[in-house]
Amino acid sequence: TLNRTTGLANASDVLLTGGSAGGIGTFMNYNMVKDAFHVPVRALPDAGWFLNTIQDYSKSAIPVTKQVAQGFALWNGQPPEACVQSLGHSYASLCYFGPVLYPFLPLPATDIFVQKA
Repeated sequence: TLNRTTGLANASDVLLTGGSAGGIGTFMNYNMVKDAFHVPVRALPDAGWFLNTIQDYSKSAIPVTKQVAQGFALWNGQPPEACVQSLGHSYASLCYFGPVLYPFLPLPATDIFVQKA
């Protein structure tokens, strides 16, 4: 595990971060990382707040929700279980969208720093 192989077992704080798709990874893995450490864990996603409410930019574009659903089938993704249970497994890929995922992130939400536009 990271605790044993990297010296993180001696950490006094943990900062989880990633950009763009890594920002999604920051949101998706925050619960797991927070549970793995007995020290304060904070998250700083740089982007990754993908929206499922935007319109497609052209009539020939594949809708973003469909793109994520197709990716989800390949990624072996593991969104927070509470989100999956709420939506049902058929719609679990929607947990990759910030507005859907946010209510299922653990409190205090002050540990997750989201950049303001």
